[in-house]
Amino acid sequence: MTANPAISLGMPVYNAQRYLAGAIQSVIDQTFEDWELIISDNASTDSTPAICSEFAERDPRIRFHRQERNVGAGRNHNFVAQQARAEYFKWTCYDDLITPEFLERTKAVLDEDDSVVLCHSLTRIIDEDGHDVADFGLRLRTDSQDVLTRFWDLIYYNHPCYQIYGLMRTSVLRECGYLGLYVNGDRVLLARLALYGRFHEIPSFLYFNRRHGAQSTQTTPAGLRKSYRLLSPRFRTLPRLEWWDPERKGDFDLPEVNLVKEYARCVGQAPLDGWQKWKCRSLLLPVAVKRSPRLCHDFLDAGNYLKTAARARFTV
Repeated sequence: MTANPAISLGMPVYNAQRYLAGAIQSVIDQTFEDWELIISDNASTDSTPAICSEFAERDPRIRFHRQERNVGAGRNHNFVAQQARAEYFKWTCYDDLITPEFLERTKAVLDEDDSVVLCHSLTRIIDEDGHDVADFGLRLRTDSQDVLTRFWDLIYYNHPCYQIYGLMRTSVLRECGYLGLYVNGDRVLLARLALYGRFHEIPSFLYFNRRHGAQSTQTTPAGLRKSYRLLSPRFRTLPRLEWWDPERKGDFDLPEVNLVKEYARCVGQAPLDGWQKWKCRSLLLPVAVKRSPRLCHDFLDAGNYLKTAARARFTV
C-alpha cells in the first residue's frame, strides 16, 4: 500500500452482508490500482464486520474501522471522508457497483481540467439480483461554466443525488464541510460543490445503483412508525432525520424549511463575489415557490406536532 494513494474511496456500511462482497470486489477489480478503500462499519449486528475484516486481511489497500456504536449515516459518511489521504475522493455504497474503468476514466478528467470539482458517469438502476431496471435520464447542466446555471439546476429540479457518488477533489470537499447531519444533506452538499466548480458527466454507464427492499429510503423502523402514528402522514420523514443523526431521535424537523435555509447558507459561504452571491440568492425565491406545497406541509406538521404535544402534556 502506497503512503499517499492517488484515490481514496470511503464505504460506510451497516448490516450490509448481502451485497457487501460484490461492492468491495468492484473496487478491487479497478483497472486503476493506486487507491485505498476506507470501510467504516456502523456497529452492524450481522456478518458485515467479518466480511470487511476478511477483505482487509487479503488486500493492504483496504482499511477497516468499526464504530463502537451507531453514529448515524451522516457521521459515518463523513468519517470515511475525513480519513482520506488522497487528492481525489469517492463515496461508494455497500450495495452499488462500479465498472472496472470507473476510477481510471473519472481520474483522467480531474487530472486534465482543474475547473472540474466532481466527475461522475451515467447511472443505471439495477434490482436486488443485479438485473437492469432503468437508466437514469435526467440531465442537469452541472458542466456549465456559469455558476448560476449549475446552482439553479441542482436546487430547482428534483433529482436523486447520484452525482454524490462521483470522484471529487478532496480539498474542495473539505472546504465545503462534508455532509450536513440533516435530511437532504447530500442535496445541499452537491449544491455547495457546484458553487466551487463544474461537474463532468462521462457519457457511459459506469455506475450501477441497486434498488432493494432493505434500503434506508424504503424502510422505516416499526417503533418509529408507532411513535408518530398520531401525526400527519408526512411524519414518515422523521425516521430519515434519525437515520442521518441518531442523536436527534424524536426531534421535530422542518426538512423543507431547513433545505432552503441551507441553500442560502451555501451561497453565503461560497467563494463568489458580492454580485454573484446576490444573483444566486435571487434563485431561492422561485425554488421556495416551487416547493411551497412541501413547505406548507412542514408548517401543517408543526401545528400537528404542537397539538399532539399539548394533549400529551395535559392528559392525566
